[in-house]
Amino acid sequence: MDRLHLDVFSGIAGNMFLGALLDLGLSRRVLEEDLAALGVAHRLKVSRVQRGALSGRYVDVRVPVEGKRGRTRSAGSAHGASQGHGRGLRSIGRQIEKAKLAPAVRDRALEVFEALGVAEARVHGTPLEKVHFHEVGAVDAIVDIVGACIGLHRLGIQR
Repeated sequence: MDRLHLDVFSGIAGNMFLGALLDLGLSRRVLEEDLAALGVAHRLKVSRVQRGALSGRYVDVRVPVEGKRGRTRSAGSAHGASQGHGRGLRSIGRQIEKAKLAPAVRDRALEVFEALGVAEARVHGTPLEKVHFHEVGAVDAIVDIVGACIGLHRLGIQR
């Protein structure tokens, strides 16, 4: 399979896309091993959910709560700098570039963040180099985006 068609009539979040890739056959073990190369503290909690007549995997990216030994919180509910919010495009790019990722994964992840940066710059009327990511720069978004790129690569999906 080299093509994937998504009918996301009401949108899709990064963690939902990761769940769909796991349902398509992406190995959770391989995903977690590849994500470890990022060097960001996180844990994936994967569960099966049912929404109406549809079921699928749900991925919850968990990040450590600073000051609470061993405690984690759902990344979607964690706020503040301690969870890695508020990173610049260059900082994210450096983190992805230094990670031991497959070149295709690294390049695609950098392209995704670049596209997000261009969109943010346009919306806020600022130069690209001044773009400062908030939610998108958080650990959960980095894991979602790089994880999606890993999944597409590992499953051989080109388009």
